[in-house]
Amino acid sequence: MSPTVFNIVVDAVVRHWRHTHSPVEFEELALFYADDGMITGTDRARVQASLDAITNSFGTVGLKMNARKTKFMVMTGGRHRLRMRTAAYTQLTTGEGTTYDERRKQKVQCLKCGALVGRPSLKRHQESGICKSTSKTYQPPTPVRERVALEQTITPSVDPSSYQISIPRGHPGVVDCPVVGCPFQVKADCSSKRGYMRNHFRARHVRDDIAIEEEGQFPRCTRCGIFMKDANSVSHHNTATCRKFTIIREKEVRAERQVGALEVDFTIGGVEIDRVKQFRYLGRVLDENDDDGHAAGRQLARARDKWRRFGHVLRSDGVNPRVMGYFYKAVVQAVLLYGSETWTLTEGLKRQFQSFHSRVARFLTGKHIRPLEDGSWHCPPTEDVLQEAGLETVEEYILRRRQTVRSFVRHRPMYLHCQLSAAAGVSARKTVWWQLPV
Repeated sequence: MSPTVFNIVVDAVVRHWRHTHSPVEFEELALFYADDGMITGTDRARVQASLDAITNSFGTVGLKMNARKTKFMVMTGGRHRLRMRTAAYTQLTTGEGTTYDERRKQKVQCLKCGALVGRPSLKRHQESGICKSTSKTYQPPTPVRERVALEQTITPSVDPSSYQISIPRGHPGVVDCPVVGCPFQVKADCSSKRGYMRNHFRARHVRDDIAIEEEGQFPRCTRCGIFMKDANSVSHHNTATCRKFTIIREKEVRAERQVGALEVDFTIGGVEIDRVKQFRYLGRVLDENDDDGHAAGRQLARARDKWRRFGHVLRSDGVNPRVMGYFYKAVVQAVLLYGSETWTLTEGLKRQFQSFHSRVARFLTGKHIRPLEDGSWHCPPTEDVLQEAGLETVEEYILRRRQTVRSFVRHRPMYLHCQLSAAAGVSARKTVWWQLPV
C-alpha cells in the first residue's frame, strides 16, 4: 500500500471522526505516521468504532485490512501494590509460614530455561541472553508450569459483603474477625476493640461493610472507607490516615480496571485480532506495563554488536582518540541512545549504559584497568579517560536529547494531554517521560 493511498484513507477517517467527535477526542484516539497507524483510547467501544471506520475506508479504495498482521495491546501502566497476599498477612498476624526474607532467599526454577536462580533475580535472569537462547529448545516440566500458573493467577474480585459483630463494652477476651478465613484478632488487652476492628476492615476488607451491634450502622467515609460517626467531616478528611487509605482505595479501583481491561478483544471484519504484551513500533519496543527497560536493553545489545564490529577498525589505523570518539558518537552512540529521550531508566540500567560507555572510552585511549606486578590494580579515573576521548557521561547525552525533544513538543497539544493524564489514573509512584529532569 503506497503512502498516497493510505493518506487518502486517513483523511477519510479524520473527516468521519470530526463529524462524530470533538477535535480533542479525536487527538486522543488516533495517531498516524507515514503509512503506519495506531489507535488508542480508554473506551473499548470507541476504539472498535474507529477500527471499523478505518476498515470501511480501506474498502472504499479497494483495500482490505490484514487481521493477521494487526495486533492490539492493553497498556496497564504497571501493577499497583495493594493489600498483602493472604500468606504474608497470615505470617504477620500469626507467625505461621515463611517470612519475607526467607522467601527472598529461596531458589526457584525458571519456566523458560529451567535454571535455578534466586527469586529476586528471576526477572533479570529471564532477560539475559543465556536464558533467551536456552528457552528456544527447553520444555518446562509440569510442576514448574503449575507453579508459575498459580503465581500468575489473578484473584477475581469478590462481591462486597456486610458483616455484623457484637463487641460489648469492656469485652474481656479476644475478638475474631467475622470474615471467614481471616486470621486477624483483636487482642484481649486492647483498649478500643471496636476501633481496631473498624480500622482492620478499612485496611484489609476494603469493599466490605462492618456494623457493631452495640453502636449501630455508622456512616462510611467516602474517601478512605472507614465506618465512624464523623466519617465525612472535614477534620477527618484532613488527617494523614484518611489521605493514606484514600490512595490505597484509588489503587484498588485501578487494579480492578486493569483486570477488566485484560478481558477485552477487538475484531476486523468479524475476525478477532491477537493481543500481544510487547510490540516494536518504529524501532521502539512498547511494553504493556509501560516498562522502558525492554527498549533500553534492546538498544544496549544492538550498540554492543555494532561496537564489536566497528571498534577494531578504528584502532587499526592509530587514529587520535578524540577523532575516534567522533566516529563512536556518530555510529555507535546513535544506536545506543535511540529513543532515550523518553526512557525512564532504573539505576541498574543506568549503570549498564555508563559501564559500556566507559569501556569504549578506555578502548579508544588505551587506558584499561589492569593488574600490576605487586597484586594491586591500576585504574585510571573514568573522568580523565572520558575527557581524553572527548566524551561526556551518558547522563549528559541523554539530558541533551531530552532538552531537544522537550523544546519541540512542549508547545504541542499532545504535551498538555500527557500532563493531564496523571489525573486519569497514572500511578503516583511511576515516573513518566514528561516528568523527567532536563
